[in-house]
Amino acid sequence: MITKQYLVALSHLFDNATKYIMPNSEFKISFQSNEDFVYVDFDMISLKVEPEEIEKSSLREVSGHWSQELDLAGDGIGMYVIQKLVGLNGGKVEFKASYDKGKAMKYNNVPYENNKIIIALKK
Repeated sequence: MITKQYLVALSHLFDNATKYIMPNSEFKISFQSNEDFVYVDFDMISLKVEPEEIEKSSLREVSGHWSQELDLAGDGIGMYVIQKLVGLNGGKVEFKASYDKGKAMKYNNVPYENNKIIIALKK
């Protein structure tokens, strides 16, 4: 069942994706399911996330280096809210930075990588 919390979490995810995705690139969404969860896989070429930022991405009021550098950073609550709301409903969020290293590139001198966010929504 899709709860209001899941919808708010997805809203934050789409907000982040539209800010950080590389211009003129694809935003792929796929679904899988088992007895307990629906898995939503968000796959995109988006701003590079520095290795030391990965664990911090789920903290409140934390924005990545490149989002700050490009003046795209908001309040730094996006991933925090996503993880908190999904977790409150028994779900899980996994962020995979530079999932496919072969897709790393620069666009207008800005580094982008193939990043994934996988959300497991409890049925």
